[in-house]
Amino acid sequence: MSTLDSAPGYENLAYMKESYPNSIDYIEHYAINHEMLQEIKGIEYAPFRIPCIFGYVFISQPTFKHGAKTDFYLVSRKDCRRPGRRFVTRGLDSQGNAANFVETEHIFVHYAPNEEMNVSSYVQIRGSIPLIWSMKPNLKWSPPVIINSNF
Repeated sequence: MSTLDSAPGYENLAYMKESYPNSIDYIEHYAINHEMLQEIKGIEYAPFRIPCIFGYVFISQPTFKHGAKTDFYLVSRKDCRRPGRRFVTRGLDSQGNAANFVETEHIFVHYAPNEEMNVSSYVQIRGSIPLIWSMKPNLKWSPPVIINSNF
């Protein structure tokens, strides 16, 4: 339960969740400004709480020979708990968060002539190798990998 659910005196929580769903219920580890949003806790500030993802959105309407309407959405979002440059931040941290973890979703929406809508989705994830390891960046082609023991 979030702090907004337990806030006293706000009977309109259901209305605020319906009107501003992204400012009340969002996935914290994808919001790059989550720490800043924590400072604005009151439910009455929901219209001003705008979580920003660290990612990319692409929307397209490709045309196919059969002529039916199709929408394509590409959404990528990066986990903000363990970001970093590619050759500096590696492996897992003590909480199991992989470095440079990205979730990409490919969504196709096909509209049939009888007004039926078919949705297909494919989620692809990537990130650093899920081991506790590190590698000192240098100018050599293959620097040695150091696998750490337990936390």
